[in-house]
Amino acid sequence: MIVRTVGAALVLGTVLNIVGWIGNALVLRDLWEAAARDMPAPALLLEPRWIKDVLSLVSDYVFATVLCFAYAIAAPGWRWSMTSLAFTLSFLVWLAGVPMTYLAFFAAGYLPVSVSVATSLWALVTFLIFAPALPYLLPQRNHA
Repeated sequence: MIVRTVGAALVLGTVLNIVGWIGNALVLRDLWEAAARDMPAPALLLEPRWIKDVLSLVSDYVFATVLCFAYAIAAPGWRWSMTSLAFTLSFLVWLAGVPMTYLAFFAAGYLPVSVSVATSLWALVTFLIFAPALPYLLPQRNHA
């Protein structure tokens, strides 16, 4: 179970990173560019640049890992459809992580509310679109 769950988390984390990049770099580009002009200078400048780039990928892999392990643990006792479990857990992982992160960025003055809300909503849509993949990535075995 652990190997399959880690594999599923790597697949889902990669998808979240790719779709997140599409959202931030293409769809929400204008919002991010406007925010970048007004952002305060970073308190910690990460050099070389690749360190910052690698660290920016970590959160989606953490979200995917939590989501996949929560799904694998909850699935055997879940009384409804596995898709409903996937949607429920996807929403809960998103809620605990994404908007709370962007709320903190907004509250600290690093991002405007427009970027925080738009990015959080983009992530919610992404989480919910890919939630139905969980039952396929982590099929349950029948224990008779």
